[in-house]
Amino acid sequence: MPYTPNDLLVLDAWMRAHDHLQTGGTQMPPETAQPVDAPIEATVIKRGETCVQVTLHRDHKGLMVQVKAHKAVEDFMRTASNGEVQRVDAAGRGWRELAGEKPLEFYHFTKPATERDGFTLGNIGKPLVETDASLPVNLSFLRLRGISEGAGVRFTIPGVFGADIARATRDRIATAARRFYQDYLRPMDLTVTVSTQEIQL
Repeated sequence: MPYTPNDLLVLDAWMRAHDHLQTGGTQMPPETAQPVDAPIEATVIKRGETCVQVTLHRDHKGLMVQVKAHKAVEDFMRTASNGEVQRVDAAGRGWRELAGEKPLEFYHFTKPATERDGFTLGNIGKPLVETDASLPVNLSFLRLRGISEGAGVRFTIPGVFGADIARATRDRIATAARRFYQDYLRPMDLTVTVSTQEIQL
């Protein structure tokens, strides 16, 4: 689905420079010169404000994920859970807090999270994307407590992630986050009108 002018998918400069070198370039273009270990990001901007920003930093240990979201996103999750929180390691062990940081907590929904077309909010502690691209993207990290505060929340996902997997993860998260905004947060006005001519006794 194409992005509108109100959507912005940030393609990180490191990825452009990497692609340039892979295709035979010998020097990074001046505007894309970045350290080779710079993170890649997926950002969705709505109405001039950042709705969701996810930064992925890959190293030999796996992925470090940093999630920063608009206050409206965390308010939505808090309302859906009636403010109840649980520790992430009680739901899934695929996400780990960084050394020295407080344990990860998430908003616990009182009802099972509904799987939407293209994304799910119900897989806390599980992989962000699956190899099968037809399966929904795991946006349940949006349920992490504190994503709207300060620099957001960071966690790690151990494993081996090739450059192609990192790029695909970024792109699919951006598309899914856009869909989440449209389905749950975009302002909407609906009117119901009943005409007397439509009522027959």
